[in-house]
Amino acid sequence: MTVPPPQVAPGQIAITVANGTGDYRAGDVIWCTILTAADFPTALNRDVLVPQPAGQLAFGRLTECNGNGNVTILPPDTGTQSLSIAHPNWIAVAVRLVREL
Repeated sequence: MTVPPPQVAPGQIAITVANGTGDYRAGDVIWCTILTAADFPTALNRDVLVPQPAGQLAFGRLTECNGNGNVTILPPDTGTQSLSIAHPNWIAVAVRLVREL
């Protein structure tokens, strides 16, 4: 069987994991697909990247997206508190994990 290598699709971004956390190990590459606000509910209970004010980014499990534009994520670190982020323009849902052996 021939298996094609992962291809980057339009609207995807990559996250490189520097320090292992949660299910992710140092060196992992997480490919994410960017979603607009109308599609946020499709990412519930999945890992997402969310822009924050001042150019910061947050990564974690999307636990809530309500009608007023706020999202809540739970970072992958043990013992962390949920983050509520108001009105992000986009979120990026994790769709592929590439891990070197």
